[in-house]
Amino acid sequence: VVATFLAAALLVSLGGPVLLWLASELALGDGDLLLISPTAADSVAEDLRRPPKSFSWDQVDPSKKATCGFNKCFFRHRNGKDGYLVGLARHEEDMTRGYERGMMLEGYGLGHYYYREYPPERVRVPRAMHELGERLHRAAHESARFYRHIAVNVFTDLLNASDSGGMPAAGEEETARDEDEYTLDVVRVRKATSPRLEWGDNRNRRELCRGQFRRFHAAVSNRTASSERMHAEIRSLSDAMETQRWMQKDFQVMIGRTGRINHIDLERNPKGVLYDNFQERRLRYVVQLEAIADAIRKESYDSDDDPC
Repeated sequence: VVATFLAAALLVSLGGPVLLWLASELALGDGDLLLISPTAADSVAEDLRRPPKSFSWDQVDPSKKATCGFNKCFFRHRNGKDGYLVGLARHEEDMTRGYERGMMLEGYGLGHYYYREYPPERVRVPRAMHELGERLHRAAHESARFYRHIAVNVFTDLLNASDSGGMPAAGEEETARDEDEYTLDVVRVRKATSPRLEWGDNRNRRELCRGQFRRFHAAVSNRTASSERMHAEIRSLSDAMETQRWMQKDFQVMIGRTGRINHIDLERNPKGVLYDNFQERRLRYVVQLEAIADAIRKESYDSDDDPC
């Protein structure tokens, strides 16, 4: 099998008329010829280019609860340093859009939690799990709670669901509607460090920042370096927002103890909505983030001050 795979890869690299000649000359085992058509060779080439599959429910740490927001749940990876973002409702989220935007932001020197080598995957799930995701999505928009923590087994116990709508048997015919209905989008990401600051342009994010700031401030070891790095990234952010104007809507970041700013929820604003007061918003984000950077530099934290 290994020899076959390597030979196919070689054929792809040679291409053209050499394919037919080499196919007629290459023999494996007791005189059995390895015949690979150009079409098959193209298929092998596609397999070689395809990114590795990363997601498996077996890789999820069952001892850590999932953290669920409005549209996604974050599951911890067993390795302790990574996790998986799972979209609860595909009509709301586009993991590929978020991933591609993250790769683009790297060109501005801006941070995110994606792995370049692990683009989003679409995974099959039982109908019961898909419907659970839809219920969680609806409940989040009806609740005042920003995050909910849910035991992993609430999801994994549904993997063996055997109702007629979910997980068709191998070879069973299924319509495009079935495939669309019983899949979820998943992407592997780095786990955010703790303590951290979460900040954004909505009230919930600012409230989170206020509740986190005292503990975060106490954990920063090099205040000057962290503050200076954050100021440098804010300047890069200001430049990026001049051209990447989708960033203005529902702006959200997580700030680490080193001053690194990681941008999150990059799937947002799918239609690229622009506000008339864009420059005013851009300036407000910059000024408010600079206030946080300045507060990090201070040796003591006064609870009367509100950098968030």
